[in-house]
Amino acid sequence: MAKLTHLLRRRGPISPPLALAGLAATYVLRRRGQHGTARQVLRYTAGPAVPLLDLYDQARRERTGKPGTSARGTPARAGAKGSPPPAAPGPAERSARRLGRLHTLLGLAGLAGPAVTGNQDGLVNVHPGKLAGVVSVNWAHALPHLWFGLRSRRARRSAGRARLHLLGSVAVFGGLAAAAWPRVQDRPADEPVQVGPVTMDRRGVYVQAAFAGLAALALLRSLRR
Repeated sequence: MAKLTHLLRRRGPISPPLALAGLAATYVLRRRGQHGTARQVLRYTAGPAVPLLDLYDQARRERTGKPGTSARGTPARAGAKGSPPPAAPGPAERSARRLGRLHTLLGLAGLAGPAVTGNQDGLVNVHPGKLAGVVSVNWAHALPHLWFGLRSRRARRSAGRARLHLLGSVAVFGGLAAAAWPRVQDRPADEPVQVGPVTMDRRGVYVQAAFAGLAALALLRSLRR
C-alpha cells in the first residue's frame, strides 16, 4: 500500500480513466471491509468524490443505527413508553421537504397533457410542448422533477439522507443546466433544444439552475451547523 500511495502522489492531474479505476477499487476494498485503504485510494484517484462518500456513510449509519429500536429490534413507535421523542427536523430535512414539493408539482404538471400546449398528446404529456405555454418540456424533462419530489419523502427522515438528496439535486439539475446552456444562450428564450432525451429552452435552463442553486445553498447551510 505504501508503494501504491507513493505512485499515486506522483501522478499528474486527475484523469477520467484513473478516477473510474479508483472508484472500482474503492468499491472492491469496501466490500472486503478495508474501509481505510479504500478511502486513501479514492482520495488520490478521485478526490472530489470523498465528500460524497462521507455523506453516503453518514446516511447509511443513520439508516442502520440502533437508537430508536425496541427490545425485539423493531422500530419503536413514536410516543411509546420509554422511547425518545422524535427529533425536530433540521435545515437539511426542511429544505429537502420544501424543494421536494416544488419538484413534485412541476413533475406532475409536466406529465399532465392538459397543462402542456403545443402538441397533440392526451392525458399524459410525452412529446415536446410548452408547460403553461411558457417553458419547453417533455416526459424526460418532467420525470427527474417527479423522481426527486417523490424521493424527498424518504430523504427528509434524517440529516444524512437529506444532504445526500440535496447533493444529487445539485448534480442532476446543475448538470442539465450546464449541458444545455451552450445550446440555448444564442437562441430565443422560448426556442427548445434537445439535451439527450430532454427538451429544454433558455427559460428551462434558468429553472434548472435555480433548483440546483437552492439545493446547494441548503446543503451548505446544513453543513455549517
